[in-house]
Amino acid sequence: MVRILNIYPEGEGYIVYLLLKSITADNTLNVCIRYIDRPIFPNEGKNIALIPQVVENISSLLRLAENIQIFSENCSGLKNCKTIQGDYILSTLKELLKDFDPKLVESVENFQFKVKTFRKELLEKFSFYIPLLIGKRESVVYSWKYYLGLRGIPSVSLLYPRDLDLLKEVIFNPAFGDKLFPLLLGRLPNEVNELLKSEGFVPYQLEIEGKNNLDSELQLIFLAKEVSSKIRKLI
Repeated sequence: MVRILNIYPEGEGYIVYLLLKSITADNTLNVCIRYIDRPIFPNEGKNIALIPQVVENISSLLRLAENIQIFSENCSGLKNCKTIQGDYILSTLKELLKDFDPKLVESVENFQFKVKTFRKELLEKFSFYIPLLIGKRESVVYSWKYYLGLRGIPSVSLLYPRDLDLLKEVIFNPAFGDKLFPLLLGRLPNEVNELLKSEGFVPYQLEIEGKNNLDSELQLIFLAKEVSSKIRKLI
């Protein structure tokens, strides 16, 4: 029997949601994950709200909701709310995975971010160019866009291979030629590199070899947090 998870996410909760999607695809878990775009839940399936910080207007809606499990850093009187301590992404992911596979929980518990330094050139690029984020994992691409956005850095994000035609439209447009900074997130086929170079771009590759797919995703996500924290806030 397929389990159904209806998930309403905000902020880093959306990153957790995307990681769950990746884990489900990689491990063929017997679960169907449904994205809910507002905190109004269907009757079928288990209802989950991933909200790091619950604000008042959302809190009032959640108080009226039935049969919902909330994961937040500030539960403040909400029923069925798990208070998350420590890193929100790792702690929430661990709690959600307990229902599926102990090995996955262990993988999250043992995660260690191993990138201690990165080239200063990367930060300098953000001062002059718009990052063109390209990757195969939606959680990674979204995380970079999200954390850079918190620092006032706008970006363009594309998924390979889904957005390959869109990538061609962007880089073939002369209006973008001197404004974009292609940032390759993870391992990508050589055709992406060659396509960018053929139009005069010099891609910046960020690839971290992880223990498995989940570890690699988490490494790149936490690298986004680390890099973004070093950028002088522009907003």
